[in-house]
Amino acid sequence: MDGALATRIRDRSERPASSFESLPTTTLAQIVEQGVDCVKISIDGTIRHITTRAADALELSDPHGATGTPWADLWPDESRPIVEAARIRSSVGETVSFQVKRAGESGHTRWFEGTMFPVHGADGLVRGLVAVLHDVTSNELVRHALDTKTAEMRHRLRNTYSMISSLITNFSRGTPDRAKFAEQMVERLSALGAAQSLLVTTSRTACRIRDLMPALVGAFDTANCPVTIDDLSDAELDQAMADAIALVLGELAVNSDKHGALGSNGSIEVDVRRHPHLLEILWKERGDRLVEARSRPGGQGLRLMDRVARSMRGEFSIDWKANGLDAKLTIPLST
Repeated sequence: MDGALATRIRDRSERPASSFESLPTTTLAQIVEQGVDCVKISIDGTIRHITTRAADALELSDPHGATGTPWADLWPDESRPIVEAARIRSSVGETVSFQVKRAGESGHTRWFEGTMFPVHGADGLVRGLVAVLHDVTSNELVRHALDTKTAEMRHRLRNTYSMISSLITNFSRGTPDRAKFAEQMVERLSALGAAQSLLVTTSRTACRIRDLMPALVGAFDTANCPVTIDDLSDAELDQAMADAIALVLGELAVNSDKHGALGSNGSIEVDVRRHPHLLEILWKERGDRLVEARSRPGGQGLRLMDRVARSMRGEFSIDWKANGLDAKLTIPLST
């Protein structure tokens, strides 16, 4: 523990003043408003009182038996440093949030989000602490179930791409022309599989555009139509933003394969530009054939890309050229 911090805690705890039990009612009321699962703790970390709701959430068969014991002793080894750090910081006047888990007497693990409040006496000094606990076990169980389902989806995606690659390879065996085509297709399928695995996640960790873009567009790079990323500014993306970008670029690639540069000879350049509160993605495509139509009967691609952009409070536009197009997707950044 930091020496200066320890001294500040010790000095405050040793000064005689009004007892924690006689704190003003209004002060305690302000804290209890945050939740009814509360633990009242002395400045030295000793438990003074546990509410009935808190005892039930923590699965304590004898809540009175916990009185007078260290607050940290309620928690397993992995959670103890977290709750102790919150107590120490709160002892010098901070309000601290923390997340911990523990197994109750039933053996079931429960997750908690907590807030540690300092409680000041009439003299203005911190005379005690109150920990407000919120049981978030149900949320965690749902998230774990989603993680399990996501892992299964990743596994199935990999298996699907592997099966298709195997079929293409077997179909081309013994035919040099087909073998070359199969090799290229297997490479593209592998890249697409990697991109999809990157996107199918429930992780709370942000996705970075510098990792996402090569995975998305690299799969379409061929000798007849090179796909290059000329400028790649970086930014953090949440899952919805990453999904939107993947959908738009995937649709552009599909259309290009049917009617544009990917389906003939040409080139595609992609730029990613970050502005203070905006992410701009540019798709510049040029082919060796003239653009015959800017819209087609039954075509849904342009409307889909526009809807996806609008769902993210962004915009999508296309500037048609004689032998290609310039597409622009803009999405606002949260920070």
